[in-house]
Amino acid sequence: MKKVCEDHIRNFYSAGAPPDRLRLANAAQTFAILQDQRHIADYDEGAHWSKADAMAQIDLAAAAFADWRNPEY
Repeated sequence: MKKVCEDHIRNFYSAGAPPDRLRLANAAQTFAILQDQRHIADYDEGAHWSKADAMAQIDLAAAAFADWRNPEY
């Protein structure tokens, strides 16, 4: 899924970043970012997560879901 999102982001910018697809590109980019953060949280024993760090990731995910549900798509 991360690869699909990264491909979409690349294609979005290759297509001239059409404004009607900005929210979908934001959701795809957020998914890729959150996937990386999840791997850090799961596998990097030296990583430290504060409550504020976790809440920021939750807010990022919530914004991506809001963009995904946007009826423009």
